[in-house]
Amino acid sequence: MFGMIGTLISLFVGAAVIYAAVLTVNAVINWFKSRASLVNSDADNIAFTIREKLNNGDYSLYQGIFNQRTNTLLDGQKMVGDQMDSELANLHRTQEMVVYQ
Repeated sequence: MFGMIGTLISLFVGAAVIYAAVLTVNAVINWFKSRASLVNSDADNIAFTIREKLNNGDYSLYQGIFNQRTNTLLDGQKMVGDQMDSELANLHRTQEMVVYQ
């Protein structure tokens, strides 16, 4: 799993970074909803988030749509914030990467 996470994070080089005081599950879900046609256009497309805790205590959240067959990041963004809301933190409580279906 770490190999895939590392690969996905490396694909985010050059991606725009969104700063927010609190990273929220609503922001994550709304971003995915606005890209529903991309997610649904191919059964190999997965929607995911990867949480990374930074040395300064902040969080990076990588959010994207990835095609597993072609190993291609189709769309993505990186969000950085001081904290995550409880629902998002709960999703990532036991795993760095969450796949949304």
